[in-house]
Amino acid sequence: MNYNMSKTIIALICNIAIVIMEVIAAPICWANHGASVFKFYTENSNFFAFFTCLIMAICQIKYLSSKIPIPKWAKMLKYMSVCCLTVTFVVVITILIPLEGGTKCIKPMLFESSSLYQHTLCPIIAFISFIFFEYKPTLPKKSPLYSMIPTLIYAAKSLKVLDGPYPFVRVHNQSVFMTIVWCAVVLSGAYIFAFFIWKLNDQFGKTTSQSDEQESIA
Repeated sequence: MNYNMSKTIIALICNIAIVIMEVIAAPICWANHGASVFKFYTENSNFFAFFTCLIMAICQIKYLSSKIPIPKWAKMLKYMSVCCLTVTFVVVITILIPLEGGTKCIKPMLFESSSLYQHTLCPIIAFISFIFFEYKPTLPKKSPLYSMIPTLIYAAKSLKVLDGPYPFVRVHNQSVFMTIVWCAVVLSGAYIFAFFIWKLNDQFGKTTSQSDEQESIA
């Protein structure tokens, strides 16, 4: 078994694990929030991850069984969901936990109920899998811009119809200036994360491809 096949198998296991964890988390979220579950960025990003990881898993199975190349659009969707999950993870760590009570909120927000899957395990596993094991096909340089589409859609919708659930969309409880500041911080942060995720995946992919070529020559 060559290096590429081994990594694809690991990525497949990660994607299947994420799909299973999302299936476990979804009923918990629905029981807690009902139809309003869709107003949360966390739930939307995790639902998106469920579908993108399922698609990637199917594509990886086809690649392993029949050598059918993984479509670029499938990897792009997975990349976009990884970026969204990264935003979720970072916002929880840097904004929500400090604002909601600090250290006493670490356990419930990271390790209990659906948060264990949606705030912690799925974002971390998706990030590791994408960076280190899903390096083909190569994504274009404009990918970080494309990755912003889901977050921009959520932001536009939230600012128009919601008052919360996050500080940066509480438009009725803060000044317009603070809303702009929050949005600028979150969106610029999201782009920075997206760029580095793309860059790491691209660089690691080049290194791995070189190893594959050396292995084939040997």
